[in-house]
Amino acid sequence: TDAIPYLIGSGSEQGVYFSAGRAYSMLNDFIKAEGYYLELLKMEKEVDPWYWMSSHLNLGGVYRKMGKFDNAYKFYSAALNMALKNGDKEVIAGSYTNLGILNQQQSKYSIALEYFEKCEFIKNISLLSSLAYDSAISTLPFRSDFISLPCSSIPASNNSTNV
Repeated sequence: TDAIPYLIGSGSEQGVYFSAGRAYSMLNDFIKAEGYYLELLKMEKEVDPWYWMSSHLNLGGVYRKMGKFDNAYKFYSAALNMALKNGDKEVIAGSYTNLGILNQQQSKYSIALEYFEKCEFIKNISLLSSLAYDSAISTLPFRSDFISLPCSSIPASNNSTNV
């Protein structure tokens, strides 16, 4: 049986929905994973920004694995936009990586490469101070025909920003 409904209302609903989404994604049960991530995102104003961004990344991964590339792009881009606004370099890099993988999977290799290069740039500047980061990010060359995103064609280990 599904124990998750019993945990809802326990005071950490965001964590329950997020963990359930990840667990079902790892089990390749993408329909259930999608449902839990969407339930978390329905909380909208109550959702912690990290859960919001990470849920968008992970939901993008679910859609990518289901072959729903337009939905994947939409959710990866939403995570990227919020991460750029919040200055969350880890989610920015994860977004770029996932967008690169998405484009690579669709044989859009030159766009994928741009995303991976942007991820590498973010990883490199994350070593700099936040002031230098703010200055560097404002000079990043963004193409007008897509939202900037990802890092390496080989997804990093099991962290929440690479589904």
